Amino acid sequence: MARRAASVYSRAVTDEGTRQEDPEASGRLLFALALLAGALLRLVLLGQPDLFGADEGRWAIGARNLVEGGLAQAVALSDRPLGPPAGTPLLLPALLSVMVRIFGAEEWAIRLPSAFAGLVGAFLLERIVRRGWGQPAGHLAGAFAALLPPLVSASRVATVEPSLVALGLAGVIFGLRAFEEDLPLEGALSGFFFGLGFLAKGYAVLLYMAPLLLALAARPRLFSLGRTKRSLALLVLVFLVVGGGQLFAVAFLRTELFGFQLATLFGASEAAVRIAAEPTAFGADLKSLVSTLFFFLPLAGVGLAFLRRPVGEAEIESGATDGDRRLDHGALWGAFLVALLSLVAVAGKLKLSSIPVLPVVAALAGLGGTAILRLSPDPARRRREAIAAAAAGAVVLAASAFFVASPVDPLFGGRARPVDVTAALLAIAGVAGLAAMLVFGAFRRVLKGRLALVFLSGLLVAGGIESVRAIRFALLTHRTGAREVAEQIAPLVAPARPEALSFRGGEREALEFRLFRTGASWEAVATPEAFSLENGAGTVRSWIWPDGAPAGALAPPAAVREAIAASLRDVSAEVSARAGRPTGLHVFVRR
Repeated sequence: MARRAASVYSRAVTDEGTRQEDPEASGRLLFALALLAGALLRLVLLGQPDLFGADEGRWAIGARNLVEGGLAQAVALSDRPLGPPAGTPLLLPALLSVMVRIFGAEEWAIRLPSAFAGLVGAFLLERIVRRGWGQPAGHLAGAFAALLPPLVSASRVATVEPSLVALGLAGVIFGLRAFEEDLPLEGALSGFFFGLGFLAKGYAVLLYMAPLLLALAARPRLFSLGRTKRSLALLVLVFLVVGGGQLFAVAFLRTELFGFQLATLFGASEAAVRIAAEPTAFGADLKSLVSTLFFFLPLAGVGLAFLRRPVGEAEIESGATDGDRRLDHGALWGAFLVALLSLVAVAGKLKLSSIPVLPVVAALAGLGGTAILRLSPDPARRRREAIAAAAAGAVVLAASAFFVASPVDPLFGGRARPVDVTAALLAIAGVAGLAAMLVFGAFRRVLKGRLALVFLSGLLVAGGIESVRAIRFALLTHRTGAREVAEQIAPLVAPARPEALSFRGGEREALEFRLFRTGASWEAVATPEAFSLENGAGTVRSWIWPDGAPAGALAPPAAVREAIAASLRDVSAEVSARAGRPTGLHVFVRR
């Protein structure tokens, strides 16, 4: 009897019992669908919310300053209409000023660059992770970046972080190309994008430069190969020239402001410290991260264990780099993770945004998904990755339980909403448990790998649903009536100079963006006598406060309200008529 010829294919291909879906094709499909869904989530009803003063104000008003103030503001940019220098980084206001020139002072126009930057960031993350571990790792990382709820929400706000993410990741990908492919001009491009990142948010660009340089330093032999030193020199030189552009201009044209601008860009001035202490909607505290990322953190734990996997032939054929010039990609993402943990550690003192470092969560989730789709042939490694999934789930469950029990603003509604809390905790346990079983290899003979694809698809869908929920309940509900107030009082404040105090009210930044006139809060008007002096001076033309607000920054004391009602004209009903709904605002103007 003739002996059966040996197959030219490996057992992984020919064994019908263990054959899995094509991981690369699956990842490519998920990435394409996630990008499409991410674009819709970022663009639909983009202009409906009023301006978010705490996150958007300084950038939006800076853009209007560049339109109205020209070179004088470009050198000494303010966060008040034609006001004193505030040390605001120049890049984002300059970009937004182009949108204002073309489309006018519209909220959707100044948010559009952030939406675009969010999608670019997801694409660049896919490229970076692909160079490290091929496909489907890159595709899955990009898919998670497109749908992570905090990244989606941040892309719908005119703030600097989405642009910083895109510029920082662009610097990283061109740096990897420069050092791994021995292309010095790519090093210059890396320095160019890092320089733009410095112009966008000062020293925060080091969150991207430092991991890249650490990945290079972990491979010292590269400095003796090819043109690595030239690539590094070009990166640093171009970064200094581009990133120092604003400082050079200030030193030449406004020498007296150089020290202040330099200190602000490096977070050392009083203005920078004050801004860092202001609350942000995208905080880096542990509670905020758990509340928005609890679906994905167990999978990210698997990704952390995946960093120790060796790069094999399958990864190299699908885009991973190999050979003597390969940088240490594990060190790269390990440094990003350290940056994230550092922000969490200081979140109690400084209200720093988590957005610049959240791509590491998407990257680790993508690597965790790859561990599930492309199982390791080593049983011991699969066991370690399963333990990592279970351990990450246990940590997230413990943190969630701690914040659920908090007496102040408990997570998931706390004891008042037991159904929501139970559902969230079961979801965390379910994701961690299923991820552990899948990465260990359970169900692979029965379902041939399809359950892994369903699992990852479900996580991405859950991310999209959470993003929709955040957009609907946290963003679209931000209707303060500022636009209608601006339309009502615009003719009255138009004769005033932009830098002169023209109105007093709570939504100061939103009104300043629309009117390009200076406003103030209510602290300085604590008595009827103070109001009479202000009214008699004739500079302030309108006074606004929300119904039911306590005396303080948002509203005056009761005695002052009575004095205002007795001497001014109430146009609150007209403002509500413009909005087509009750705005809950008290708006008074001169008779």
